[in-house]
Amino acid sequence: MGSSFKRSTKDNKFEMSAGSYPRIVGEYAGTVERPVYFKLTEPAQIELSDGSILVIPAGYSTNYASIPRFLWSVLPPLGIGVTPASLAHDYLYAIRKLPIDWNEKKRADLEFKYLLDKYNPTAETANKMMYVAVKLFGRPNFVKGQSDVIQPETVTKNL
Repeated sequence: MGSSFKRSTKDNKFEMSAGSYPRIVGEYAGTVERPVYFKLTEPAQIELSDGSILVIPAGYSTNYASIPRFLWSVLPPLGIGVTPASLAHDYLYAIRKLPIDWNEKKRADLEFKYLLDKYNPTAETANKMMYVAVKLFGRPNFVKGQSDVIQPETVTKNL
């Protein structure tokens, strides 16, 4: 399966794609306060475990995986196998409904694990570590949500 990661240094744009992996196109949007931050410039479509398609709109911003820098050599926050899972997980957290339903967090965390295993199948230990981390430490980000997120027709079923 051939993969590609294209990055333009002059305008900070990137494109990530590979075989059956979702195509993710965006740009670096980091600031001093949030140095690892990216914005989609095209919608991304990621198939979830139940066969539905999560449509993440252009304009959505994410840091992908919130992994401390000292762990990046073991658990990279970006990569062709990690990025779709992190993007879907961040978006599912961002669009959570109020009042908070903890089953939504559980579903987002399980989708994260499913997508890690699907797109990064050779990294079983790293995938499990990342899943346990979001399961144990994702609560504050889930509660916070993201008030400025673009609310599209979020999930559509494949028929």
